[in-house]
Amino acid sequence: MFGEVGRVGITEIRDGWGNNPHTVLLSHFQWREDFTQSKPLGAVSTNWNAPELAEYALPRMNNTLLLHGHTHAHDPLEFGRHHNEINVGLDAWWFKPVNEAELLDNWLHAASSAV
Repeated sequence: MFGEVGRVGITEIRDGWGNNPHTVLLSHFQWREDFTQSKPLGAVSTNWNAPELAEYALPRMNNTLLLHGHTHAHDPLEFGRHHNEINVGLDAWWFKPVNEAELLDNWLHAASSAV
């Protein structure tokens, strides 16, 4: 999906047929509000919620979808299916890049209805 993003990026993802476009934000970090949560299931990083890093994260935005990494969790939906974010780090996808169709199938439709 993306190799590296500075502070924030933006892109469009589509289903496996190239249809159903959705604009998403890209960030290394999860939403800023997630830095105050207890460790999510499957999180293995020791600094996933380090307070000094929260300032670099984006504040949660309604009606906005976020693709992030950073936490090294093994669950791409570590903050729950109802949130408008998904972890696209290799750790969360069996150490393989995730493709757009998988994102749409596993998360985007549910997340879109929640934002």
